[in-house]
This record gives sequence, C-alpha cells and structure tokens, in this order.
Amino acid sequence: MVHRWNTPPFRIAGIYFAVSATYIVLSDWIVEADGWSNWLPGFQTLKGLSFVFLSAILIYILANRELRRRQTVERQLMRAQRMEAVGQLTNGVAHDFNNFLTVIFGNLELIQQEAGSKSALRKQADSALLAAERGADLTRRLLAFSRGQSLEPRHIDVAECLTQMKMLLDCVLGEGISVREELSTDLPKILADPGQLESILLNLGLNSRDAMPMGGTILLTASAVSLDTDFKRGNWHVAKGDYVMITVRDDGCGMPWRVQDRLLEPFFTTKLAGEGTGLGFSMAYKFVKHSGGHVMVQSKVGHGTSVALYFPMASVEERAAADHFNTSEDRLGDETVLLVENDIAVRDVLNTLLTRLGYNVLLASCADEARELLSGSNQVDLLLADVVLGRDQNGIELASEIGQDHPALPVLLISGVADSEMSRTISDPVRVEWLDKPFNRKQVSQRLRDLLDA
Repeated sequence: MVHRWNTPPFRIAGIYFAVSATYIVLSDWIVEADGWSNWLPGFQTLKGLSFVFLSAILIYILANRELRRRQTVERQLMRAQRMEAVGQLTNGVAHDFNNFLTVIFGNLELIQQEAGSKSALRKQADSALLAAERGADLTRRLLAFSRGQSLEPRHIDVAECLTQMKMLLDCVLGEGISVREELSTDLPKILADPGQLESILLNLGLNSRDAMPMGGTILLTASAVSLDTDFKRGNWHVAKGDYVMITVRDDGCGMPWRVQDRLLEPFFTTKLAGEGTGLGFSMAYKFVKHSGGHVMVQSKVGHGTSVALYFPMASVEERAAADHFNTSEDRLGDETVLLVENDIAVRDVLNTLLTRLGYNVLLASCADEARELLSGSNQVDLLLADVVLGRDQNGIELASEIGQDHPALPVLLISGVADSEMSRTISDPVRVEWLDKPFNRKQVSQRLRDLLDA
C-alpha cells in the first residue's frame, strides 16, 4: 500500500497519534519518575502507546475512505453540472435549428406538390426530406436527453425496430460480438418514443459488449406475452396485462446481487472513472415506466444477463387510428387562422402551407399585432402561435390573455424546445393543442381539423 504522507487523512491520524502519545508519556513520567534520567516506560505505557498507534491507523483508514467518498460525490456533481450545461446549450441551439428544419420541411413539401410524381426533382425532394427527418429525429433525441422536451410517443413496429437495431449493433460493437435476433410473427405495435427506445437498446447492447471482453453473443428477441397475474422476481415486478416483451440477452460475466440491487441508483456504474456516467439504466427504467411498461432483469455470475422490457400493446382502436392517420390525405378547411410567428421564414412557409390547405390566413409577427387583428372586425376561428416570440409576450401568455375575451377560440401552439406540459398553465376554458417543430403538412392539417371540428 502506497501512503500519501501529505494527504489530509495522514495529517489527521498523525496529529492524533502525536498528541495522544505525548500525553501518555508525560503522564507516565510525572507519576512514575522524578526525572528523565531514571525513567523507563512501563508495560501500561507501552500498551497505551500501542493502542494509540492502532487507533491512528484506524483513523487514517476511515478518514481516507471518507475523503474518497467525497471525491466521488464531487466527480458526480461535476458530471451532472456538465450534463446540465450540455442540456442548456442544446435547448439554446434547438429552437433556431428546428426553425431551420421547419422551413426546409415546408419548402420541400411545396416542391413535391409542384413536381410530378415521376420527375427527377420529386426524387431529389424525397431524398432531401428523408435527410431532414433524420435531422429532426436527432434533435428530438438530444432534447429528450437534456429534458428540454417531453417524450413523443408513436406507434412502433417492434420487428422493424429490432431489425434496424441489429444492423446498427453489428456496425457499432465490432468484431468478436455476434448479434442475433428472434422475432415472433404478427407482433402488435407499441406506443413509445422511437428515438428513446433505440437509444436504450443501443446502451444495453454496449453494456453487453463490455460484459464480454473475450467476445460472445447478444440475442435480441420480441414476443407478445399475456400475464394473468402480477409477476415478481427479486426486486423486479411486472403487473398483469398484455405486453410486447423486448429482451436483450448476453452470455457475458453476469452481475452479482450487490450490483443488481444498485442498478436503479443514478450515477452508479461498475465501469472505470470516465468510461460511464451511471445514468444509462436508470434513465432506461424511467422511460419504460413512463411508457406504461415494466423492466425485468435476470443475471447470474458466469451465466450472462437478460434485460426484458415490457411495453403495453397498443389497443385495436389506437392501431386503427394510427393507420388512418398514416394513410389519410390532407384535411382541408376554409376557416380563418390567425398565425403569430416572429421568424419571417417560418411565417412565410406556414402561410403558404395553410393557404394551400384552403384556410384564410391573418399574419402577425408579435403579440401586439395579434391583439390588434383580434380587436378589429376580423372573424378568427383559430389561433396558431409560436411559443417563443422574441422579446415580446410569449405564445402561452398570449393564449391565456386572449382566452379571457375569446374563450371559444381554439389555440394551436408550436415550439421547438418547450415542453407541452407548459400548456397546462393556460387558464380554462381555452382549448389548446401542441405541435412540436419541425412538422410536416399532414401533421398541421390533422391538428387544425381536430381543433376546429371539436
């Protein structure tokens, strides 16, 4: 053991030993001797010095352990602060970036409408739209990770998702790791955030790779299960119901019970310092629970680990509604929409899009202009406002104020960074829907008709 002589634990133990030993020696000399010349330490004095020496060693060990604990907490705090800074930076950039993507989406869809179905221009627009959708999905993942945006559940084809994840894991995990999949036929869809689900499966795959330093096999499975009663194993619990079970299984080193008991602790990790944040599994657990599901972990030292994610099956009505939404055409209208958007490019694209959907559009760049248009003779059927309106009053405040004078006016709020939970601050009886940027023509037409036809 290498001692650090200048560390606080050693100084504390040294001071204790010096003071205690001096007190024992002086006490013994005063009682037993008339002077230094004829004094010799007795048995009791030697026993006292030995006790003080052993106590000093114990104090050093305990103080050193406390110092390491504090250093660990400080590192975790610094890591959390860095993550918070990343989240703030992400939120700051995301608003402008999502505005850019909204303009790109809108103009590409307008090009699609103008171009013929077999023209080269249409193919180029389709390719550009696919790239824009990937950029939008990446932004949503960053915002969800930084807690700047709520989850965006969608109906997911589990078989297709796992097939894509297998291809991704084959590329990411490297040689020595074999990835296989076993999928049941006719799997029901689940309702969850696809970006977060992919991120969780990727993290579980990386954890499995770390548990197999000499190589091994990762098995991805998916099946429909029905539980008539609650199922419990150790610290894990699954309520009765119908689920789609997604499992990530490896044949690695496994986890001892002391590690399994701490899996849900934030910042707990078995990796070396700087190799992991300890947040992966706890965030995965929260995501699955938020999606209405459950997690089951089975692991044994030397026999690998299996992590099962139970997601509720989407109901027949939900699946039918999703299929109808995905296949339905644009829903047109002839009502008057008041559009409040401070970004000129976004305002122009939305104006063109709404006009082609058949709506009469009134344009405002700030809250003051919106109030002037509403106070005039214009008959407005719906308010479409951005949440962020620069230095002016934001969209939520504007909707709350307008709702006092026009309680029957429905409101559609759009934003690239804010959480839809913020809309709850709008006082009743205003009817509010939320639409995250970037969005496409079909999403806008669907939300407008849902509000106007309610």
